[in-house]
Amino acid sequence: MDNGNEMQPLAGSQDEPADGQGGGEEDPVLACGIGSCCCCLLIGLFVLCYSNSPDLSCSSESGMGWNGVIPPMTKSQRPTENRWFRNDVDVFNTQLSNETVIGRWTSAKRWFSGKAYVYSMVVGDAEQVVLKAEVPTGWNWDQSHDFQLYICSDSSQRYKINEDVSAKYKFVIGSKTRNYAISSPAGVKIAESIHEKSDLFTFGGAHWAVDIKAPTGQALAKIEQQSYAETSWFDHKSYSATNYQPEFLPNEVVSFLSAVFDLIKQDQEDEDNND
Repeated sequence: MDNGNEMQPLAGSQDEPADGQGGGEEDPVLACGIGSCCCCLLIGLFVLCYSNSPDLSCSSESGMGWNGVIPPMTKSQRPTENRWFRNDVDVFNTQLSNETVIGRWTSAKRWFSGKAYVYSMVVGDAEQVVLKAEVPTGWNWDQSHDFQLYICSDSSQRYKINEDVSAKYKFVIGSKTRNYAISSPAGVKIAESIHEKSDLFTFGGAHWAVDIKAPTGQALAKIEQQSYAETSWFDHKSYSATNYQPEFLPNEVVSFLSAVFDLIKQDQEDEDNND
């Protein structure tokens, strides 16, 4: 029965928050703590990525010249295992062993330092960067791949490797082509590297064959890629390189050309995974 008296909420009840305690307000101490944790986590990830990424700095103390770093006969192969923060192609001296790595080409990109490829000599667990192939900066309107390769002990002597993009559009049934012009440190064209991938329509037979020739047509070097029919399911296809004229075209240039396709391919895979 209604006695005419309405029930009044008690002061401080849960229906109405007490003064100074807004129901939707965040605790500033808690918010500050969460923000600090996130900031520390991001800094930690940055330091981890930076410390584990390959060192792009050249070692000028090697004192080695052209043909003193890489032998004329090599095998280059992308490793089976995934290596964090780096894309590698291992190099072997086939005159000594197909199992012992003598060095590796590495594709790496660090913040504020741009794109570059380096070659490191491997002795045990130690690596020393002795070669570097820089990628020119600026707008790459034709999507070509151009490089300037030099020895760390003398960065002024650079071999320039420039892709002829017109070769991409050369139509031959069952094959595709990539061409590179090679210039000496003096800026004179000394060779052309002709990359042809044939047997595209055969099961496991497709592979790259590279002929490096002087402007006169003289054969300077040969690079041959394995086909899938020649390797196991678990290994990447290797490249065998032979330099016939090291005194005319350094071994280091030939080795880089034997590794560059796998380096570019790994870079592209990373970009596709990040899209």
